[in-house]
Amino acid sequence: MNTRYKISLIILSLTLLTACARKVNYQFGYSAEESRRYTLVKAQFDNTGTPGGSLGCCIGDGGSGASMFPDRYPKTGYFEWFDTKEGHYYRAALTYPKNLQAIAERLPDEYFVSNKPSSAFLILITSFTNDKQVISFMANAAFGDDHIRREIVEVARAQGERFIPEFAVANCTYGERSEALHRFCNNVPEEIAAYRAKLKAEGKANPQ
Repeated sequence: MNTRYKISLIILSLTLLTACARKVNYQFGYSAEESRRYTLVKAQFDNTGTPGGSLGCCIGDGGSGASMFPDRYPKTGYFEWFDTKEGHYYRAALTYPKNLQAIAERLPDEYFVSNKPSSAFLILITSFTNDKQVISFMANAAFGDDHIRREIVEVARAQGERFIPEFAVANCTYGERSEALHRFCNNVPEEIAAYRAKLKAEGKANPQ
């Protein structure tokens, strides 16, 4: 096989791969049933994390977003969040449908604000409910309202479980506590005692 023929095959293969790869372009959005009650601690899609922090309102809305445009749709999602009212941490894992990209591509290219069309943008919304469920939606706009018509499809749902992260227990042993942290610390006295004992056994300073 001559060199020119080899180069032609390589170029043809790269062209076919490029043609077969469909462009993926969407954002992440987060919200909660009570936006001021919850804090997003961790959000991970497959092996890619997105920024945590405050959550927007309400269920099915992408009020708080991550300005990221990944190159593919996720297979799994993992989330940790803090309920500041109860003082508890929760976590949950989601499994997305294999046809998530097909679901997204079937959404209309327009949504309507006061019956006027606007260009749609795909957004994967993750919402946290007061009964500690995590629900993910695929939508063609971040918000829905009486005057906003968009298409939104639920794609995954899971029940959260309570857990106690070590970093939060460690925070209970240092400095002043916020009101929300104080609630958490009151819920885990045994874990705090065990953490202090661990520090002492390791020869580290034992915080007050």
